[in-house]
Amino acid sequence: MTDDEEAEAKLCARCLLMPEKFLRADVTRLAKRKDIGDLLDDKNPCIPKLAARYGVSTVVMTMRLYELGILK
Repeated sequence: MTDDEEAEAKLCARCLLMPEKFLRADVTRLAKRKDIGDLLDDKNPCIPKLAARYGVSTVVMTMRLYELGILK
């Protein structure tokens, strides 16, 4: 497997494990809470909660949030 194929496979896995529609809905729901702080901060305590919900690591969740433009 080439590096490009591996990168494409990982992106596909992230899309399957963390579909944009559902992840955005979860982020929107969390953003309405007053006790979570700034969702645009990659140190936010919501990232581990989201990662656990989707069964992925916090690193992978952070990558997906950046891919979707939720984190900048």
